[in-house]
Amino acid sequence: MKKAFTIYETIIVIVVIGILSAIAIPRLDTDKLQEAADQILSHIRYTQHLAMMDDRFDPNDQDFFKERWRIAFRDCADATNEKYYVIYRDLNHGGASAAPGKDESAINPSDGKYLYNDGTCQPQEDESKEVLIGLKYGINSINFNGGCVNQYIAFDELGRPYNDTYNNIYNFLTNDCNITFNTPYGSFTITIAKETGYAYISSISG
Repeated sequence: MKKAFTIYETIIVIVVIGILSAIAIPRLDTDKLQEAADQILSHIRYTQHLAMMDDRFDPNDQDFFKERWRIAFRDCADATNEKYYVIYRDLNHGGASAAPGKDESAINPSDGKYLYNDGTCQPQEDESKEVLIGLKYGINSINFNGGCVNQYIAFDELGRPYNDTYNNIYNFLTNDCNITFNTPYGSFTITIAKETGYAYISSISG
């Protein structure tokens, strides 16, 4: 003879599922924050690596320092508050506010695509979706504090960090740079040490 669940047993099962859900959902948010922090940190370190491997010094160009590798964080053009970033060197000295060309951008080692977007935040076939941190992780605001105020960080051939590569060749970071990334479910901060350029996750809260 088959036995059916009683109402009491059914209620117990529903309560247990509710408790498990309440525990699991915050954990998923925390994991997503950690994933976002790990990816961005990895790409900041990759930018530094590119700068150290690709010395842009040119004795025939007094503005050679404008071509140093950098990671720049930008707003999507559709005014949704979503963010993206590009990793590039400004070969034509267009300036920090100018949109970089795809040919100036780095290749993502993990997928072989450009770490680039044109600002529309619409993924293209040859562009890495990882740069669309608003779309992928819900990042809707980024705050720069400490030694950095611009929306990008550049590195020289020794791995030293710069906050400005357009106005002065000697614009090193004078204080550690703290970049805070905010999402609807939490935030995290990546710190870039002055002088050495060492980058690490200094805080994360979900």
